[in-house]
Amino acid sequence: MLFRAIRAVSQHALVLAAAIVINFVVPRLAPGDAIDYLLPPEQAGSITAAQRGELMRQFGLDGGIMKQFFRYLVGLAHFDFGVSIRYGQPVRALLLARLPWTVALL
Repeated sequence: MLFRAIRAVSQHALVLAAAIVINFVVPRLAPGDAIDYLLPPEQAGSITAAQRGELMRQFGLDGGIMKQFFRYLVGLAHFDFGVSIRYGQPVRALLLARLPWTVALL
């Protein structure tokens, strides 16, 4: 019985770890720079290198891939999901606002 529980927990942990890694890696596999996706097309080509660097720093895209992944894991551990590009609000606040309806649907 204990062996089954340990096996189930380890399988769930493995699936969660895989989901976290996939969620981090897939957007970085997209062609182009992340800033190009964050800005409207008419603004993407008109920003200076300094502005681009500031946006990269603001969204945590500066530094190496391992540094970004570490920041991502720390953010997840603190339930800090960043700021929504679409709504300009913290993602956690948006999720919490929609949580009662999600639970009601369950």
